[in-house]
Amino acid sequence: MKPSDTELKEALSEAEKIRLTGGDPCHLSKCLLFLHRRNVMLEEVVEHAERFLHFGLQEDEHARLRRLLDHLRRETQRELDQNPEQFGL
Repeated sequence: MKPSDTELKEALSEAEKIRLTGGDPCHLSKCLLFLHRRNVMLEEVVEHAERFLHFGLQEDEHARLRRLLDHLRRETQRELDQNPEQFGL
C-alpha cells in the first residue's frame, strides 16, 4: 500500500534520525533511504523516457534521458564503492 506524502516524509525523517544515531541494527533505515533516493531518480528517468517515446526523437529529450541514465549509473557505482561487499541494482 502506497504511503501518503505525509507518511513518507515522516518515515524518511525518522529513518534519517535513526541512521544518524546508529540505532539501525537491521539496516531498515539505510534500505529505506537508499531505495527512496533510487526511486526518485528512476521516476525522473521514466518521465523523460515516456516523453521521448511519445514525442519521438527530439534531441533535447534524448540528451536529458541520456544524462539521467549516466547519473543513475554513477550513483550506482558510488553506492557500490561505499559498500563493496553489497550488490547494487
